[in-house]
This record gives sequence, C-alpha cells and structure tokens, in this order.
Amino acid sequence: MSSFTLNATNKKQLFSIYNTINKSVYGFGTNEAKILQADNLLIFHVQHNRIPCLQALEDDYALLKENVDAAIMAVFKQRLRKALKDEMGIEAKAVLRDYAPDTLIAVTTVVL
Repeated sequence: MSSFTLNATNKKQLFSIYNTINKSVYGFGTNEAKILQADNLLIFHVQHNRIPCLQALEDDYALLKENVDAAIMAVFKQRLRKALKDEMGIEAKAVLRDYAPDTLIAVTTVVL
C-alpha cells in the first residue's frame, strides 16, 4: 500500500502532468478531468477529443486503427509512469488505460 495521499496541491500537479503528456502524445489537452484516489489507486476520469486520423481509419481500416490506438496508449502509459516518478516521486506498479470513443471518455488507473 502506498503512503501517497491526494490533496488539492498534488491534484493540480497530477492534472498538469497528465495534460502535458496528453498534449505531447495526442496533440491536444483534455476537456474535463477528475482525479480520484481509492486505496492504492489513482484514477483519472477524463473527457478527450478524438484524434482525427484515427477516426478517419475507423470504417475501412478498423484493425489498423486498433493497433495504432493501442501503441499510442502504450506510449502514453510509459510517459505517465516516468513523469510520476521523476516529477512527484510516485512509483507506479502499473498504469492501466482505456478509452471509449463513443463517449470520448478515457479512464487511466495508476496502481501505487
């Protein structure tokens, strides 16, 4: 179990880290974000825009779109894990992420 406790100050820092990485990977920031802590989990519940090029691939190249999307999410998770360690000293055991394109909601869970 981690000794990390979410407060207003580190919530702002976590949002800043998340948003910076999102901009570097996806080209834009988030529309809306909530950060919660439950036991040893940090949960980012975020509203995102779609990447236009992935949306363009969706109908005719669904498998390619899924593979590219999975690769981009892997990069995001690696960068988030590194930034949490480098900028806040948070050691993540795992970073899990999923995105629902129909609702534009992404959930990223950091296991501490």
